[in-house]
Amino acid sequence: MSSLTECYKNTEPHCDMWSQLLKYAQSFERYAPFKQDMAKVNSNSTSNFKKFSHKKTSHLTNHQLRSANPFIDGQNSHSVENGLLEASQAAAAQDFVNFKLHRATVLHYLEPQYLDMMMQRSVFNRYLGDLSDSGAFFCIGHNDPCGSDDLPLAMVYLENYSRAFQRHLDIYTRTRMIRQRRTFESLYSSMPREEAMNIVYDMVEHGSLVDFGVFWSLFRSVCDDMDTQFFEIVSAREGLFLGDVGKYKACSLDAELGSSQKPMRWLDEMLTSDSDADSD
Repeated sequence: MSSLTECYKNTEPHCDMWSQLLKYAQSFERYAPFKQDMAKVNSNSTSNFKKFSHKKTSHLTNHQLRSANPFIDGQNSHSVENGLLEASQAAAAQDFVNFKLHRATVLHYLEPQYLDMMMQRSVFNRYLGDLSDSGAFFCIGHNDPCGSDDLPLAMVYLENYSRAFQRHLDIYTRTRMIRQRRTFESLYSSMPREEAMNIVYDMVEHGSLVDFGVFWSLFRSVCDDMDTQFFEIVSAREGLFLGDVGKYKACSLDAELGSSQKPMRWLDEMLTSDSDADSD
C-alpha cells in the first residue's frame, strides 16, 4: 500500500491510473478534509475538523470537531470512498483487471450526478440566454426596479443548478450525517458559495430594498464558483483513461462527454459582443 504514496512523484502505470481516478472523485467533493481522506488508503480515516473547519464552526465542541468523516465507515463506507479503497489496493498490487472493476464501480456511482450537472447547467444557460433576448431584469449598468417574480425565478434556476453539485448519498452515509446534522451542514453552509446564496436569498425576501448591483455580483459569483468546479470535474474526467494499461476499461463511460462545454456567457458579455457586432 505504501507504494501509492509515491504516485504523485512518478509515472508508474498503476500510479497514473489511480491518481487519475482519485482526481476525478475528489473533484465532486468540496470540503478539503474529505477530499484528503479519499487519498488515504485506510478505511478508518477521520478528518481533522479543528484544523480545516470554517469560521462558523467555532461554536462546536472539541468532540464534534474531531468527528469522523461520515463518508468512511469500514464496510459501510460511501460507495465512492469504498470503491477508491478497493481500487487503491488493486493498484498497489498492480492488479489492473481488479483496479478497473473497482474504478468502474466508482465511475458508475458518480455518473448520474455528472449527467444531472450537465442537464442543470444547460437549463441555466438557456435561462441566461432568454434573459438576454427578452431584456429582462439583468440590465447591466441600470438600477431599474425588478419585476416581482424576476428575482425569485432567478433563484429557482440558481438553486436547481447548485443542488446538482451536492454529492449523492446512500442510506448509511445519510444516517451518519444525521447523527451530527448541524456539524456537517455548517461545514458547507460556511463556504463562499453558500454564504453568497444566503445573502441573495435574504435580498429576495426584501425585494423592494434590493441593490441590484450587489445582487447581480453575488449571483454571478455563485455561478462562477459552480462553473469552476464543473470544469475541474470535466478536466479530471478527460484524463480518466489516459494512463490505462491495455484496452479493457471495464466500463463504457465516455470520458470526453462535456469536454465541448464552454464557460457561461453573462449578459454583460453578451451585450458587449452584440454592441461590437452592431458597430461592425
